[in-house]
Amino acid sequence: GAVINPSVMTGMIAKLHGGDTIPLQLMHNRDVPVGRVIDAQMINGENGPQLNAMFYLNMKTDGALVEKLDSSVIGETSVSVVPSQILCSECGFDYMGISASLDNLWNCTCDQGHVIGQDGVHANLQGLQKWGELSLVDQGAVSGAKVLARSQQRMGQVSTPERLAARGFDDNVFTLTASATMPKPAPAPA
Repeated sequence: GAVINPSVMTGMIAKLHGGDTIPLQLMHNRDVPVGRVIDAQMINGENGPQLNAMFYLNMKTDGALVEKLDSSVIGETSVSVVPSQILCSECGFDYMGISASLDNLWNCTCDQGHVIGQDGVHANLQGLQKWGELSLVDQGAVSGAKVLARSQQRMGQVSTPERLAARGFDDNVFTLTASATMPKPAPAPA
């Protein structure tokens, strides 16, 4: 029942746009990434702010995974994040703060005795320390965190395609112009 403050999402976008590489994982398996997150933006959804992310998968090497995404066998997402603050909804105690102990976190109990998950008490997540990964999963913890079909996608073209290029440049800037006739060679210097 935690509430994610929009500052977590803006922090995720800032990390990505600041140059952090965010791996795309399958079922939170951190052995080898299956792709990477290449862009993200926050939009206003029907239930408030939403983070939309665009990711890259290699069709040649991960065709079976792409088929599972297309058929919705794997159709949801999950993230691994560490917020800057985890606040008690009743008193504002910060589970990440200097006065918090491991016992507070382990028992989900603040120093005032409020227990997360009981009597309407919940955690308010604010800010972002780390965005570890985005995972493709069969069932995510948050309702609505889905891989969208092309017709439903809200993000347009890749805003920064150079993030895809391992060589550090945008491959789209190179073009080939072909014609049916050969140009005449330039005259040799005299």
